[in-house]
Amino acid sequence: DLKSVSNGVPVRVRPRVPIIINNSMEERYVSHLPGVCEPVYSLSFDHERLIRSTEILCQRIGMDMQMQRTMAINLTHLPGIKGADRWSKYNQSHLEITKEGLTERDFVEPLAEMTDLYLHEVIQEINLHHPGGLTGRVQLTWIASGFAYPLHRDLQSPHRYHIPLISNPWCRWSFLDDTHDITYRLHMPASGMAWYLDPITFAHTVSNEGERARLHLLISDYS
Repeated sequence: DLKSVSNGVPVRVRPRVPIIINNSMEERYVSHLPGVCEPVYSLSFDHERLIRSTEILCQRIGMDMQMQRTMAINLTHLPGIKGADRWSKYNQSHLEITKEGLTERDFVEPLAEMTDLYLHEVIQEINLHHPGGLTGRVQLTWIASGFAYPLHRDLQSPHRYHIPLISNPWCRWSFLDDTHDITYRLHMPASGMAWYLDPITFAHTVSNEGERARLHLLISDYS
């Protein structure tokens, strides 16, 4: 059963049972939400190359790309940090980062182990695509089977881009439209397509009700 949570900590859900946000709200399953969560057709990448370059990066830093945990690693880090701290020391939520007296916009140094890989080319292309560029922390994020994030808005980051690397049909986003009493649900397939996300307009969550961990490349604007 779904458990109560706080501070952005994922919660366990029953497999293949969508999170119930509000019993009185209409539910709509959609392919995208214009302006809020939608594929960017001009940002379509080679999914196999992305997977291979992510595997190489994970091998270089001693991580398992196929891990079945809920966690994140940083692909950009604070200047001056050395060793494994570059990808692992400040990989927490925005709330935890601010408790450390830090801001994500300062994570500007790309991992040296990544700069010769296709993964880095993709990040650079998305950065060039977004008006004014994107500033701040870039991550690989895993959500384990049977976990979900609490309903939230990411007020610190008005624009985000997700590229699903590993997913399943039971990995779903939920967006709460209070104005019209509708919960929208959608799935981002792992096809190489970048998705634009406005993380502020609607409170939202993502749950993984499938049998494998979900892995996304996450690029956010913290300018």
